[in-house]
Amino acid sequence: MSTSKLERTAMNEYEVWCPERGAGAEDAVTVRALHEEQAAEVWAKCEDAESAEYWIAFGDGAVVHVRRPGGATIELRVTGEQTISYIARPVRKT
Repeated sequence: MSTSKLERTAMNEYEVWCPERGAGAEDAVTVRALHEEQAAEVWAKCEDAESAEYWIAFGDGAVVHVRRPGGATIELRVTGEQTISYIARPVRKT
């Protein structure tokens, strides 16, 4: 029995927490994502932005625990990088 395209692209809820920061399963944040890796990435992006420390992007990353509610827990290392964006705009003549 094959899975449909819709089933493969459905968003799932995952619980994510970071024991390195003193969090346990009871402190898990619920994240909607396509798969466990994306859940860890979404969590890291929000964590860095919320703390304004960018400790994940500027450091060695973090090991996080991810699980579907009621499912098995997996450990993932999530890392980030600072990127530079450039934007070109028309010059106004005065």
